[in-house]
Amino acid sequence: MRKKKSKAPTSTEISESIPTGDDEPYFFGPPPIFLGEDKAQYEKIKGKIYEAVKPRDFIEEIWVNDVVDLTWEILRLRRLKAVLHNSATSQGVENLMRRLLGLLYTPDLAERWVVREPAALKEVETTLSRADLTMEAVAAETLVAKLDMFERIERMIATAEFRRNAILHQKDRRRLMLEESFLRSLEEFERGSIVGVSPRTRSRP
Repeated sequence: MRKKKSKAPTSTEISESIPTGDDEPYFFGPPPIFLGEDKAQYEKIKGKIYEAVKPRDFIEEIWVNDVVDLTWEILRLRRLKAVLHNSATSQGVENLMRRLLGLLYTPDLAERWVVREPAALKEVETTLSRADLTMEAVAAETLVAKLDMFERIERMIATAEFRRNAILHQKDRRRLMLEESFLRSLEEFERGSIVGVSPRTRSRP
């Protein structure tokens, strides 16, 4: 029995089978959401960036998606700085209290302060007041204690900001080049129209 030849797909069927730029999971994968992060916030930021940049083609969609992810990474790193500082506050309390109290410092004062024990809170507050200091001194001690980590995070933020800004600059440069190319083509067409000769036929003998 002769096999029936399969019908070749039409150009319409082929175009419909190719994912479009709106089929984001196919092209870009899932959003870079860490455990505990708010996906709705990511989507909100993404919507605002797309609305501001307004990508004109798929190339720009790729760039804008990178801008969204880099912006999310920058915001994450800034949050992690605050989390790191808060989690290391006990070390700042310990370092400052040891210096202010000397031999009177009790080794578990910082741990009791972290769990908000009233006696420890009162002792830290009184010691700071006597030294004419505030909790900003504790924050400064905490920063010094984790300075290497803070500097590394700052470098990561600066790198992400540089990459994001470079993409936006590249997008602007590409748009300018396309606009200049369009204007040159338009001028050539207009010059050919003025002399009554089509740009395609003007070079013919």
